Amino acid sequence: MDFGISYFPTDEVIEPAVLARMAEERGFESVFVTEHTHIPASRETPYPAGGELPREYARTHDPFVALASMVSSTERNLDQIVARVHQLTAGRPIQLILLDYWSVWLGGRYADAEGPVYVGAVTSVTNQVNTVIKRTAVDTDSDYVDLRAIFKGPDYDSDETPYLASDGDHPNAAGHQKIAAAMVDLIRQRLH
Repeated sequence: MDFGISYFPTDEVIEPAVLARMAEERGFESVFVTEHTHIPASRETPYPAGGELPREYARTHDPFVALASMVSSTERNLDQIVARVHQLTAGRPIQLILLDYWSVWLGGRYADAEGPVYVGAVTSVTNQVNTVIKRTAVDTDSDYVDLRAIFKGPDYDSDETPYLASDGDHPNAAGHQKIAAAMVDLIRQRLH
């Protein structure tokens, strides 16, 4: 069973990157952050638990910023996973293929509907995570699939919506076919 940590990031508690490293060191599978990016200045609607709005709501970090700062922990975790795969397959020829993200959250028209700030944050975090994945692939002699190029074109400027399920986050059948085709191409290259 996996366990995660729920975290309310503010400027008065542990920094997100520090918490991510500590959680990983202690075997936690995930860190969840609050999603309250905007708190109304007006208090016309009362706080649901009664009384005044707690202080931390006025000091909360943007969740995208908090998660982006946790990315550095991803690299060590991914390095450990790849190392373990190589340990388990020692002496046998294998081909390890690492896939990156077309978007760490919503993509295509689903992201566009959230607005330019959301799209910018998603792009920034996706770039950071994909840099870690690509660097790990190079450092471990693993193959690498750039899913953004597959879904959005070589300049990342095409709309990936036709390859996304209705949740805007996961691939649909056409998206899975594109991923499979990219992996088959890499396998064929390795065999020849």
